[in-house]
Amino acid sequence: MDYGYSPMEDVLDSLPATRRPANPRPRVAPETMARIRLTVYRRDWFTCVTCRWSPDLPDDYDGRYALGDMFRRGDRLITRLLELDHVVPFVLGGLFTVDNLQAMCSICNGRKGATV
Repeated sequence: MDYGYSPMEDVLDSLPATRRPANPRPRVAPETMARIRLTVYRRDWFTCVTCRWSPDLPDDYDGRYALGDMFRRGDRLITRLLELDHVVPFVLGGLFTVDNLQAMCSICNGRKGATV
């Protein structure tokens, strides 16, 4: 649902100027997000830049959803997704640009956290 504004704007407006985040998360239209995701995935050959894992790629992939696989580790079922990761995180002043994004699997991305 689109209310015409983000509830987060009310929270940000209520904070003193010194407490506001320097780089709030930009709003990205779904079509733009799909184009960005597809551009980054193609640049990185649909492969995690850290561990070189690559999911099965459907022929009609258009960038509107994450790619992933499921596998068993002992008695646990693990899901691994190919995700977009920010090279320089938002919290450290990183921008939402193709140059600041990379393809990473969810396992490597979870290990990296908010580090450069």
